[in-house]
Amino acid sequence: MPGLIVQGLRKCKVKNPLFLFDEIDKLVNSKYSGDPAAALLEVLDPEQNNAFSDHYLNIPFDLSNVLFIATANSLDTIPGPLLDRMEVIEIQGYTFEEKLYIAKKYLIPKQVLAHGLERHHIHLSDDTILHLAEGYTRESGVRNLERTIASVVRAKCVQLAELKESEQEASYDGQVSVKDVQQILGAMRMPGYGKLYLTGSLGNVLQESAQIAFTWLKANAFVLGLTKDPKEKLAEEDDIHIHIPHGSVPKDGPSAGKDEHLHTGQK
Repeated sequence: MPGLIVQGLRKCKVKNPLFLFDEIDKLVNSKYSGDPAAALLEVLDPEQNNAFSDHYLNIPFDLSNVLFIATANSLDTIPGPLLDRMEVIEIQGYTFEEKLYIAKKYLIPKQVLAHGLERHHIHLSDDTILHLAEGYTRESGVRNLERTIASVVRAKCVQLAELKESEQEASYDGQVSVKDVQQILGAMRMPGYGKLYLTGSLGNVLQESAQIAFTWLKANAFVLGLTKDPKEKLAEEDDIHIHIPHGSVPKDGPSAGKDEHLHTGQK
């Protein structure tokens, strides 16, 4: 079959279409055979694309009238020669007000429907949504915000199902407060350098127990579903702070390891 470029031209039936290469930074680092970056050099170079050659048809095509737009999350992974052939336009991420609107208009209704709930079964106030966006996600888009909202919706699904099973559905409250979010998702993420801080007059054994719990989580992060790739490091850009209240009271002992690793491992 002809390549995707020629197939796109045939589908458009014009010589001057607009082609969009989405997330080109991932394409050039893909694990597939071949060198897509080298192929794109000819496509995007104005000095060469007037006689682009499709290897299947072996016939030159004029791509000089085609407008190519590529998107990327990072410029760091795009090869220099390919980047030199592009005009880079940096676009700012969504503001928190825009994320609030997107969440209310699209993300929450989508997740409510996907989890089999009715719209009246769950209500997130503006403060709660902003708390999710500011405290649990750090991104220019809304992809992680949607995942976080999905986690909250799933928790409410479980709550409603349990109340139905015990015939106490009438006591269900669909309102999700900031306090509810903290109970569901755990403590807010703290930007940092992957360090573990321990406070509260902890003895050596208790500190070592926390360090072991943190190390074990990092070693098993992919198996536990805390990371999406075996090579991804857990909490590489976040710090974890464990404080045990009543700081003036000395505490020690090996018994809190399970609680500590469950807490530090919350997604």
